[in-house]
Amino acid sequence: MVNSMTGFGVGEAQGDGHIVKVELKSVNHRFCEVRTKLPRFYSSFEEKINRKIKEKFARGYFEVYIDYQEKGDMKKIVHVDKGLALAYYKSLEELAETIGIQNTAGTVDIARFPEVINVNDDTHDLEAIWLLTKIALYDAINELKSMRIDEGLNLKRDILERLGSIRDIAASIGAESRENTAEYRNRLFDRIATIVDDVPLDEDRLALEVAIYAEKSDITEEIVRLNSHLGQLETILEEQDPVGRKLDFLVQEMNREVNTIGSKSNRTSISQKVVDVKSELEKIREQVQNIE
Repeated sequence: MVNSMTGFGVGEAQGDGHIVKVELKSVNHRFCEVRTKLPRFYSSFEEKINRKIKEKFARGYFEVYIDYQEKGDMKKIVHVDKGLALAYYKSLEELAETIGIQNTAGTVDIARFPEVINVNDDTHDLEAIWLLTKIALYDAINELKSMRIDEGLNLKRDILERLGSIRDIAASIGAESRENTAEYRNRLFDRIATIVDDVPLDEDRLALEVAIYAEKSDITEEIVRLNSHLGQLETILEEQDPVGRKLDFLVQEMNREVNTIGSKSNRTSISQKVVDVKSELEKIREQVQNIE
């Protein structure tokens, strides 16, 4: 299936005082890579989130943003580590005695030390939050997937149109190449006739020269292979599995055939058609780079 690697999706879920919003975007990448930006206490969820995304997508660079909030009416729990506070106070008392000054630290000063007061730590029901996160993540994944499918259809349509153009140009090149051999024979005949006006022509020698030229400039095999690649590419576009890498390989092969055709041609009009084909192939290559 032709899916784009570019897309964006959003999902949101809430319950039991928790609100989770997931934003997911992707761009093209050779492999499947996930980068997450999560709240601090989400660290235990990171591997699960990465796994869920890689189960759904084969390629792409994914950025995951998760916003976690608590409803305004949710009960706030303040936890005071009294033992730690007392330890801080005793340390300050000892320090003041050592340097011979009075300890003036009050309750507010002690409360400012790290980890003495924590807010809401007891409200993080990780199981409930993960359940909401999964719901929001799946919604974001589905929206992203839908966008990638829609964009993939547009890419497929554009590629098929360009393949049709290449097929038409290739047919024109093949026909012109056959005419070119006949024209070469006539030009060779006229030149020899002009140079040796009264000497009879050696038809066998002339036929051999034409045959040698025809063999050197023959592009029949290249045209056949190019058309074969066109057919294979159209078939691959209908496959259900990710096809980006296959398409990329075929476009490279088509470029090789077209380059060979260009190197064998000594006719300006054919050379121009080769340029036109290469231009279409380059546009297809650019599209293929964004296909999963």
